[in-house]
Amino acid sequence: MWVDHGDYYMVKRYFGRGKPIWKANPIALWTEADIWEYHRQYQIPHCALYDKGYGRNGCWTCAMAIRNGQLRRLRETHPDLYRRLVIDSDMGAVLLHAKCVVERLDHRELLQGREMSELLRERPDFFDTIKWAPEG
Repeated sequence: MWVDHGDYYMVKRYFGRGKPIWKANPIALWTEADIWEYHRQYQIPHCALYDKGYGRNGCWTCAMAIRNGQLRRLRETHPDLYRRLVIDSDMGAVLLHAKCVVERLDHRELLQGREMSELLRERPDFFDTIKWAPEG
């Protein structure tokens, strides 16, 4: 958004509320090193998720973060949340479909009549990575 709009810009429609709001991106050009230096310099506490390997701590349900290892970290650091997301909701089925499409796999072969939870018990790292571009 910063590339298109700069540091400070007006959003004409904001989630259907009909009135504009202003958005600011004061640290848009900061590097990760800049951010950590600012934390050190001003003794700002940070979220413990960064100590567990998370590079970001945004939406924990974001499937796009798979490419950055976020789903693996969620499975390792918060297994109950991982189960709720991947097994108890429709996310697992959606991820399975996406993985099968881009990696040209047959979901019937993978599941072999089993539930998603059974597949993940056998292969807990199954969703850790998805190649987001088809091979070939």
